[in-house]
Amino acid sequence: MAKPADKTEATTDDRRYAAPALEKGLDILELLAVAPAGMTQSQIATSLGRSVAEVYRMLVSLERRGYIARRPPDESYRLTLKLAGLAAEHPPSERLVEAARPVMQRIAHDAQQSVHLAVLDGLEIFILHKVDSPAPIGLHVRLGSRHAVTRTASGRNLCAHAEPAVVDWLLDRLFSPSREVLARAAFEARLAAVRTCGYEFIVDETLQGVTSVSFPLLDREGHALAALTMPFVSSRSEGVSRAEASRILWLGAAEISVALGGTLAAPAWPLGDPEAGDGDAPTRAGP
Repeated sequence: MAKPADKTEATTDDRRYAAPALEKGLDILELLAVAPAGMTQSQIATSLGRSVAEVYRMLVSLERRGYIARRPPDESYRLTLKLAGLAAEHPPSERLVEAARPVMQRIAHDAQQSVHLAVLDGLEIFILHKVDSPAPIGLHVRLGSRHAVTRTASGRNLCAHAEPAVVDWLLDRLFSPSREVLARAAFEARLAAVRTCGYEFIVDETLQGVTSVSFPLLDREGHALAALTMPFVSSRSEGVSRAEASRILWLGAAEISVALGGTLAAPAWPLGDPEAGDGDAPTRAGP
């Protein structure tokens, strides 16, 4: 049975202000969070190196407050949805949009292009927020729409910068192990290239003159919380070049990443196909 993450060594000040009872309760919650099948009282005590009596008092309090519940037939303890309910009072998606909205508005104005914010949702991406181009010509992505992970710049970008366990989960469900070995290998190679260069840069398969540029919005662990993507529409009257618009997009993504606790490194300029390494030469979207 997995145990809660090890705590860093406590400092003198940490020990001075320690709350042992609270620590025990949090240890139990963290342990049950990685035990979806539930655990009995004795299993919890053994995993935490505590006495059954110590654990019992904590379990009674947590159950009374609605954070855990027992289920038959073995009366094992499981987390309830109360923690999820507390998180929903100030959901991460709202914080993400709050941090990104003003920056996205500035990007759209300065680059004269539309920009959207995408997050992973199962095997698809979900358009969480968007700012349309102020120019007469632009590509507008519908807010709340869903798109295939494998066929979009945002999807590949999010997969490339996701936690390894998430990537493995996605790959196992996106590709059949018996019929799509080559397709999976090609997709994994693309993800590796995107991860190395720090962005995705692809030509739209269905619309001529559109190049999607996508940067990740990173957390403190370097994993993508979202993708900031610009479907750059080329036109004879464009006042901002694709290279200049790409720099504007990166500066915005870097600013938002800092607000989220992460750091987005500057890419090699000019941008180009992550696999070919050719500056300003995008590839075409594909699986």
